[in-house]
Amino acid sequence: MDDALLPQARGGVVSIGNFDGVHVGHARLVERLQQLARRRGTAGVIFTFDPHPAALLRPERVPVPLTTLEERAELLCQAGADFVIAYPTDRALLSL
Repeated sequence: MDDALLPQARGGVVSIGNFDGVHVGHARLVERLQQLARRRGTAGVIFTFDPHPAALLRPERVPVPLTTLEERAELLCQAGADFVIAYPTDRALLSL
């Protein structure tokens, strides 16, 4: 996500997850996210991680990605997300 867009996402309704292989359940979640965002007059924001948290937590059991980060963002936007924020996964984040 372009840092210049961050102010537009500020105050948005946020859903957090990995969202790999965007499927019907993810699409339903984005639909609900957008319902809540529209009701509040704000953006629907997806917050995801790159790489998958398992890459740091359980490197021997990292799932094979179904989509690239770029594909994931595109699919989530097609499902209705206004913004997709991909945060770099590191030990500091996972220790929060």
